[in-house]
Amino acid sequence: TAFKGDGQTSRRGTLRAKMSAVIKAVDKNGNLRIEGTREVEVNNEKQMTTLSGLVRPEDITAGNIVFSYNIADARINYKGKGTLNAANKAGFLSRIFNFIF
Repeated sequence: TAFKGDGQTSRRGTLRAKMSAVIKAVDKNGNLRIEGTREVEVNNEKQMTTLSGLVRPEDITAGNIVFSYNIADARINYKGKGTLNAANKAGFLSRIFNFIF
C-alpha cells in the first residue's frame, strides 16, 4: 500500500474594534478581571465580539483605555450569524456524504 499526498492551508485576518468591558473581579494582587460583549447587526447580519482577560491597573491609560496587547489571558471571540455565515456552511447532504466517505 502506498500513499502520497500533500496539503496547504493559509489564514489571514484583522480584527479592529473598540469596545467596553466591565470589571468582574479584583484579584488579591489588584489585577482586574474584565469581560465585555459587543453585538452589531447590519442588514440581518449579526456580528458579536466578546472579550475577557486580566488587566493590571497601571496598564489603564488616563482616558480609561486598555490595549488588547496589555490584557493577560485574553480571550477574544468574533462570531457572525446571518445570510453570509449560512452560505459558508456545507449543506446537509454534503455533510452526510463527507461523514460517510
